[in-house]
Amino acid sequence: MASRRNRAPLPRLEPEGSDPKHLSISNAIRQQIATGELPAGAQLPTEAVLTRHFNVSRITVRRAIQDLTRDGILVGQQGRGTFVNASRAALEANVLFVHASDSDISYPYTALILEGLRTYGEVTSRGMRLQLTAMPEIVHQPPEDTTIEELVAFSRCHGIVTLPRIHPEAMARLVAEGIPIVMIGGQHFLEPPPGVTIVSNATGQTLDIGFRHLRDRGRRNIGLIRGELKGNLLSRDSITPVSSALGLDIPPGNIEIAAEWGINAGARAAARLLERAPQLDAIFAADDLFALGVLHTLWQRGVKVPGEIAVLGIGNLLGEHSHSGLSTIDVRLREQGELAGRCLQRHFKKLPVERLNLIQPILLHRSTT
Repeated sequence: MASRRNRAPLPRLEPEGSDPKHLSISNAIRQQIATGELPAGAQLPTEAVLTRHFNVSRITVRRAIQDLTRDGILVGQQGRGTFVNASRAALEANVLFVHASDSDISYPYTALILEGLRTYGEVTSRGMRLQLTAMPEIVHQPPEDTTIEELVAFSRCHGIVTLPRIHPEAMARLVAEGIPIVMIGGQHFLEPPPGVTIVSNATGQTLDIGFRHLRDRGRRNIGLIRGELKGNLLSRDSITPVSSALGLDIPPGNIEIAAEWGINAGARAAARLLERAPQLDAIFAADDLFALGVLHTLWQRGVKVPGEIAVLGIGNLLGEHSHSGLSTIDVRLREQGELAGRCLQRHFKKLPVERLNLIQPILLHRSTT
């Protein structure tokens, strides 16, 4: 017979809202199992106790328990009662990972974050079952869009880790429903609602490291290549305070926008930039793959790197697999993913979580500067 200390406490969430009562009960139990409030092997209260607690019929309680048993969350033992399944799979929290629809999930930036998130999930005693979905830019999402909310409800997700791809009003509604959200990056152009945890690199420091590194190597005529998303890391609003403080002037003609992501997009952007500003002595790219495209264009034109033009990227997207000698600023994407997982687990355990969690970037000085 189960000891009293191993008997599960009554679920604290009351069945309410538009969901059928049995779903409200099963979701309440799921949530407490996922967050660790109901430990592995704990015995559920009897049907009679749950019936009185939720003020519903025994048939409703039985249906909720049957749903959870069918899904492997609970297990029944003849003559003993119903218990929380002790297997790791049953204890995993369902986490929704929201990435950008304009780049593939295998794009190094997203892949490295996801790798860190998965790594953290694998080493925790309570793992994560990740579900991936892509969303367009926030400017293309109406505030009343409920796509993510419907997906969370349908998939019974316990939390969300997202790139800046959920409209702030949708995030506010999810937080109000008790869904913890951790947003990776984007704090320099998106103000999420209260209750959303932010994990990011220190944007100002990333720009300061990059511009200072180029300036200290005598580069004064610096060109920039960035993505087209408004508020991008190398947008004028972001760079002007940092570059001006270092005595650098970046005129509008020195900034080129790549309409897509990747090496080819970076190569095309570099060609356009050099046609307009052939006097450049450095190019600072917002993404390492852009920077590789820049190198390709320069090498095709016989430009000496770094003798004539130095090239600096951001991300350390290729890590030890880079044979180009590309200098880059490592924004530690794997660690951002791991930290996002840690923050989400603290939410699950009802522990305090800092609203803004910054990871300091590191300059990796290689041959292109």
